[in-house]
Amino acid sequence: MLIAEDGEDTRESLTQYFKTIYDVVSVPDGLQAINCVSESRFDVVITDVRMPHKTGIDLLIRIKKGKKEKIPPKVIVLTGLLDSGADYLKSLGADAVLEKPLSLVALAEVVRKVLGT
Repeated sequence: MLIAEDGEDTRESLTQYFKTIYDVVSVPDGLQAINCVSESRFDVVITDVRMPHKTGIDLLIRIKKGKKEKIPPKVIVLTGLLDSGADYLKSLGADAVLEKPLSLVALAEVVRKVLGT
């Protein structure tokens, strides 16, 4: 699992929650996330939309349109502005879009759902 989130508290909470279940790599910006998906294989990526250097949208496009892998990772996008962006993010290939603030239990359920576990 790759977690790309610039908010340190949120990133740390997600990492602590999921590291007991998954192998987790967490990064604070979109550029580092793009580098990670270029170098390693992840089953699922959880990304914020707004981040420094590159956005979650840049990351999503890199993952879904880059076609480097036969089976790209599932991508869950976290956003503070769900109203207008969910359909757009899904059209780019997001497997799920969730609004912040969010429940870790609800996010874990979405992760299980997109992974089919």
